[in-house]
Amino acid sequence: MDFFEHQAKANKASSYLIISYLLALCVITVGFNVAGLIVWTLATQPVLDIPYSDPSAFESLKHLLALWFESRFSWQVTCAVFIFIGIVSFSNWLGLRQGGGSVAKMMGGRKVPSNTHNADEKRLLNVVEEMALASGLPVPEVFVMDREDAINAFAAGYSPNEAAVCVTRGLLISLTRDELQGVIGHEFSHILNGDMRINIRLISIMAGLVAAGQLGRWLIEIGFRGGSHDSKGGALFLIVPGILIWIVGSLGVLSSRIIKAAISRQREFLADASAVQFTRQTQGIASALYKIANHTHSSLLHNRHAEDLSHMCFAKTLNVQFASMMATHPPIEERIERVDRSFLTKASIKSAQARQSASQTNEHVSISNVDYRETHTAGFDSGTAQDSLYGKEISPDEMIEFSSPFQDQSVERAIATIGLTDQHNIEAAQECLSSMPSELLTGLHQPEYAPLIVLTLLANANSTPEHARELLKQLSPAHFKAIVDHYQLHLQDIDGQPIYPLLQLAMATLKTLSKDERKNTLTLAKQLITSDKQIQPQELFLYLVLHRHLNRKASRRQRVEFSSFDPIKTDLIKLLSFLCHFTEAEQQEAAYHKAIGQFNFGQSDYIQADSIKHDDVANAIFRIEHLAPLLKRSVLMSVVDLMSHDHDITHQELDWLRMLADCWDCPIPMTRI
Repeated sequence: MDFFEHQAKANKASSYLIISYLLALCVITVGFNVAGLIVWTLATQPVLDIPYSDPSAFESLKHLLALWFESRFSWQVTCAVFIFIGIVSFSNWLGLRQGGGSVAKMMGGRKVPSNTHNADEKRLLNVVEEMALASGLPVPEVFVMDREDAINAFAAGYSPNEAAVCVTRGLLISLTRDELQGVIGHEFSHILNGDMRINIRLISIMAGLVAAGQLGRWLIEIGFRGGSHDSKGGALFLIVPGILIWIVGSLGVLSSRIIKAAISRQREFLADASAVQFTRQTQGIASALYKIANHTHSSLLHNRHAEDLSHMCFAKTLNVQFASMMATHPPIEERIERVDRSFLTKASIKSAQARQSASQTNEHVSISNVDYRETHTAGFDSGTAQDSLYGKEISPDEMIEFSSPFQDQSVERAIATIGLTDQHNIEAAQECLSSMPSELLTGLHQPEYAPLIVLTLLANANSTPEHARELLKQLSPAHFKAIVDHYQLHLQDIDGQPIYPLLQLAMATLKTLSKDERKNTLTLAKQLITSDKQIQPQELFLYLVLHRHLNRKASRRQRVEFSSFDPIKTDLIKLLSFLCHFTEAEQQEAAYHKAIGQFNFGQSDYIQADSIKHDDVANAIFRIEHLAPLLKRSVLMSVVDLMSHDHDITHQELDWLRMLADCWDCPIPMTRI
């Protein structure tokens, strides 16, 4: 199953989720009606002193049910349940629609600044950046739960555009770099496979289902507290209805756990397998899981929302009864066995050797008390090169030649690489980070300088770059003028290399800016690209990526509106005609007809350059984002077909392709020659 099929399956799973929610809602409503019927009967009807075997008992029950449904109370109970659960679910959805960061903050997460000086946090940020650059995703926000000593993590967000990765303090200080990379690879799999969107919807929906049980517990607590301070009983009258609501509300808790377990267990196996594929080694994620199994605090969280997020964390967040049926995660031993069959055996041998050595020296060592910051679980060597901050150290002077993942492959095979990341891509990302001038890399992590670096990139793509840079200096504050020149020198050092990785790194910092600062950055960008009365493709695509990530609606995932190509026929013709103008003149029409041919539009004329407005191209790109996932694959195939018509994809074309894919949430991995 490729990236696009995963996305389509995720969309379909959302439909199943709604059906499951409605069924659970019906079960809870029936439960409350039964409870209401019992209370109403005891209060208003004589007790039926009829044996159960007596046939007239059924007639009496039928008559009682008829009276209940004819009364206003049945409809009041039903409406109250629907309104209460609906309001709770909707309010949670409103709170979480701001992006993955809102979920991380709900769990007590603290945002890690991109310019942090903490060594553990720097290592975490670098691993996240490596994974983002390697997979072609925007660099997500990173959070740390400082109050959680357990080893756990999760990724949240409606789309990769506004994703967040959150880890516990225990994970941050306990795992080696290899283990950390395995966990982050696991979370990136959830981002790539569309699991995050389902997980966020689960939080919103399940919050409504469990709210009734929480309301019952709250009434019971108020009842007992009132009774303890009031000799006449105080609020004791709330205890009985509280118990009834809590009992019936437990159906919601049970339903939510069953739904979450059904959806999440197999996805955890898939994410583990993807993490192994990302890193090309099983030891990292297996060792991280083993540490959880032997850690003092395991993976259990103390936050009151641990139940809500139980389905989206790296490991279980709470202990539940009937774990085999309702657990959101498979047993850790089974997960370890799936990624590395020999790991547990090696760990047992190493543990036995450690105990024997400890007994000989009268030192009682417990695996759960080992300082995980210094050693690998199971005794694997921790002094590897991967424990360094940047993973793969190379000389900054070495030029890194990046290639297209579509080079020397069939288009179909190349498209299959989208959304898939392996060790080759991660090594390319590590080398890219290590080869960047250190001052440029530092500047991309600084909220004060990242906008200037991106705007300088935009000015360099202008048809008159010197004039555009002078305009940028005029529009920027006076003390920033020298900074533009300073970073321009560093950008010249990587001239000829893809700029999309710089954009990925900068975007994580730009998203921390205030709304006014982001709006001002977009305004300056528009002024730069229109300053020469013409728009170059590099400018256009760079601006569209900026606009997509920084505009006020950036955190909202675009809905699927088109299930066929017919509504966007004109958009596809304009986009492909526009792209054709940057191939060799004698091949333009042939490249266009080859690319447009797979859509079966019949006769579709090639549009000349002077007839295409750049606003039309921008609108076409944004409308294509609303296509169903499997249809997006065909559009990307046509674009790749067009660019590879001359059997070569240049660095610049690869940049355009990756920026287009960014606009369509189709990450293209990084590769190196």
